[in-house]
Amino acid sequence: MPARLRLPLAASLVSVLSFHPLYPWVGDAMIAAALAPIALWGHAFGRVGGVAAGLVQVGFNYLLLESEGRWPPPLAPGLPFWFASAVMVGIGLMAGYFGQARMRVEEEVLLRRQTEQDLRAALEEVRTLRGMLPICSNCKKIRSENKAWIPVEVFIQERSEASFTHGICPTCTDEFDAS
Repeated sequence: MPARLRLPLAASLVSVLSFHPLYPWVGDAMIAAALAPIALWGHAFGRVGGVAAGLVQVGFNYLLLESEGRWPPPLAPGLPFWFASAVMVGIGLMAGYFGQARMRVEEEVLLRRQTEQDLRAALEEVRTLRGMLPICSNCKKIRSENKAWIPVEVFIQERSEASFTHGICPTCTDEFDAS
């Protein structure tokens, strides 16, 4: 069972099973306690979860009260019960809006973490050439760290992801044709 489902289910079960038997001792506070699972469902599953929990809670409360044939005075069947029911469903809807906002923030946080990981991975792959490079002014070879002179293409390929193809530019073509 998913972790975010455990608390709302447990709260709903406790609320439904304890509503009617505890009402004579706890009174109207028991009605307020019925709002906890509705708020938890809305927070965990959004608007649909909050409204569904409100409707389920109202239905269970109605069935429990009706099965006993004994309604607490403030909730006599009729307008007071339906008003309390509308409040329960409304609280579920409101908790659902907050739950959906929380889910969007969590998704955004996950997306940002993934983006950060992608950027770090990309930065690790980037290899740059820095500093002054000793280069021969005639043949254009570069002196490496171990004092060997290597062609510029080899030097760059070994230190980056660049690769080279060779061709002859128009200026050099004209020079070769003239000689």
